[in-house]
Amino acid sequence: MESPDWEKLRELVMRRDKECRLLSRASEKEKKQLYARSDGLHKILDCAHIMSRGSSLHLKYDERNIIALNRYSHAMLDSGKHPITGSPISKEEHTEWWAYLAGDIYPALYKASKQRKSIDDVNENFKRS
Repeated sequence: MESPDWEKLRELVMRRDKECRLLSRASEKEKKQLYARSDGLHKILDCAHIMSRGSSLHLKYDERNIIALNRYSHAMLDSGKHPITGSPISKEEHTEWWAYLAGDIYPALYKASKQRKSIDDVNENFKRS
């Protein structure tokens, strides 16, 4: 069972994103590939940390570090695989996928992760209001 703080955060992320970040950007061809491989897991939405909890525990409860992602793609990325095809990918490709899914905030997340600081401390543009 998750903590009440996590449940509130999950609700916030799901309200904000409304759907899987990857599927909302995927082409019809990519969606068909993913659906064929996912054994139905594309229908389940997870809250996925862009900067992992293991390397960036200080960002664990920051909603800007979390996106809605289908369970299949989440599992693939977490195991170093392509989020659509499931084939192995390089560390650079892994980073590129997370940057693509995160969008404009990725550089601030990356910097906050490396410096062990909050996003607010490293980038004025993404301060909470």
